Amino acid sequence: MQFYFPGFSWKSSSFHNGEAKFDSIILTEESYDDHLEAKSLQKKNLLEGVNLQMIENRVERFLQEKVFLDDEIRLPDFAAYLGLTVHQTSYFMNQYKKSNFPEFINYHRFEEAKNMILKESNLNLLEIALACGFNSPSSFHRASVKFAGVPPRDLKKQIYKTELDISYELQERLSD
Repeated sequence: MQFYFPGFSWKSSSFHNGEAKFDSIILTEESYDDHLEAKSLQKKNLLEGVNLQMIENRVERFLQEKVFLDDEIRLPDFAAYLGLTVHQTSYFMNQYKKSNFPEFINYHRFEEAKNMILKESNLNLLEIALACGFNSPSSFHRASVKFAGVPPRDLKKQIYKTELDISYELQERLSD
């Protein structure tokens, strides 16, 4: 208890017939405030001394190498890739990327899926989802609704329509 609540102490103890007897517990408001301040400082110092630019570069390399496509990637793997502890990585993601690890991974998988829908028209949505690291159609569906606001089938239609509109505009400009 002393570790988590400095100032939390046993007022007095005495032994009676071989058993410890505790009379009262003292927990002052000041000691509780000290505890909260110590916890707050721990959070602030989690990345103290860490070169954040180097971590950002590693995140960029992680994205360029498309490591997120591995359906087995987990936070400890990502932390090792960045050269941080799991706690530091989680803190970094929350504080600097304003996202948690699953959202970060799923967002980049979803973006890759959008690219594949356009470039790999011979693949169906399930094949694309699995190639992008999604473990199931439902996880791909959730990501599509979260990041695009539509289910994958409607997303595919939107992507093709947008591509056709762009192609049509280019043909119009070239013919003028």
